[in-house]
Amino acid sequence: YIVLEFSKDTAFKLNSANLISQIAEAKALGHNIKPTIIGPVTYLKIGKAKDDSDKLTLLDKLLPTYVALLNELSAQGIEWVQIAEPILVSELSSEWHQALTKSYVQLKDCSVKILLASYFGQLKENLSLLGDLPVDGVHIDTINAKDEVASAIDNLGETQVLSLGIVNGRNIWKTDLNAALDYLEPIAKTIGERLWLAPSCSLLHVPVDLAQEEKLDIEILSWMAYAHQKLAELSVLKTTLEQGRNACQTALDDNAKAIKSRQDSKRVHNPSVAKRISDISADFALRNSDYETRATLQQDILKLPKYPTTTIGSFPQTPEIRTARRQFKNGEIDEATYTKLMRAEIQLCVDIQHELDLDVLVHGEPERNDMVEYFGEQLDGYAFSQFGW
Repeated sequence: YIVLEFSKDTAFKLNSANLISQIAEAKALGHNIKPTIIGPVTYLKIGKAKDDSDKLTLLDKLLPTYVALLNELSAQGIEWVQIAEPILVSELSSEWHQALTKSYVQLKDCSVKILLASYFGQLKENLSLLGDLPVDGVHIDTINAKDEVASAIDNLGETQVLSLGIVNGRNIWKTDLNAALDYLEPIAKTIGERLWLAPSCSLLHVPVDLAQEEKLDIEILSWMAYAHQKLAELSVLKTTLEQGRNACQTALDDNAKAIKSRQDSKRVHNPSVAKRISDISADFALRNSDYETRATLQQDILKLPKYPTTTIGSFPQTPEIRTARRQFKNGEIDEATYTKLMRAEIQLCVDIQHELDLDVLVHGEPERNDMVEYFGEQLDGYAFSQFGW
C-alpha cells in the first residue's frame, strides 16, 4: 500500500464521492450493501509521522471525519458498515488499546450499525478488548484465529453479531464445505441468526472469476475457487445451515470429490519426491572437499584475476524481447523463430560484456518472462493461470 504520511499539523477532510458513487451503482444492480472502510486506529497506525510526532495525537481530529462518513452512509440508506481494524492481530501498547476504545465509544452514537473486523492473524491479548468495544458485531478470521472463536462467543453480547471468515480470502483453493459445516453447525445452534458467514478477509487478494480461465488443466481447475466461486461457497454454506444438508447435497458431494481429488493427486503428492526427501541424511550437508581445495580447482579452470568483474541479475527486457514473447504466446511466430530471436539477444548480451572486458559472462536471460513464472514453468507442481496467481 501507499504509506500514509502525517505530521502534527495534519488536517483531515472527508471526500466520500467515490464511495457514494460505488454504493449507488451497487444499489442500482439490486444489491444489499455493507460498505467496508479501514478503521481510524489502523489508519493512523500504518502511517508514518514525518516529523516524528505522536500519531495518536491526531485521533481527535480524525474521528469527526469518521462520524461524518458514517452519518452520510446512513443517509444513503446503509444499515451496516464493516470497519476493518487489522492491527487487532498485532501487539499493541496500552495507548493504542485506549485509542481503540475511545474511537468506538465515539462512533457508537452514529446512526449505522458497526461490524468490527480483524483478519490475517490471531487476536491473542486483544481478544478481550474486542469483546469490550461497543460495536454491533465482530468479524474473526477463522482461517488464522479459529481457536479464538469459542472465547469470542463467550464474550458476545446478547444482540451482537458474530461474522466468521470461514472461506479463505487469500488463496485460490476450494473450501472443504463439509468440514466447514461440521465446524459451523454447532455454532449456528448456539447463536442462531447472529451468525454471519464471510470470507476471512477481502477477496481483492484473489482473481475475480474462474470461468475466465481457458488454459488451465481441467483437474487443477476443479480444485480452485476465485472470488465468484468463493461467494458461491458462502451461499451453499448459508443455505445448508438454514435448510439442512439435503438442500445442497449435490453441491456438497461435488465439493467433497474435488477436495479428495486434490488430497490424493500425485500432482500434489509425488511418491518419487517423497522417497528422495525421506532419503535425505546429514551427509547431504557435507562437502567432498574443503574450501581451499575447491577454490584452487576453480582458479585452475577459470583463471580469474584477483578481483573478477561480472554483472548482477539479468539484462533489461527490451521492447523487442517483449514483442517477440507476445507474438510467440499468441501463435504469431513459431518456436524456431522465437528461439532464433532469443539467441540473437543472447549474442548481443555476450558481445556487450566482451566489449566491456568483463571476466565472468552471463547470457542475459532474454528468454525469461517473470522471476517466478519462468522457473515455475520448468518444474512439476506449478500451474500458471491467465488471470493472476
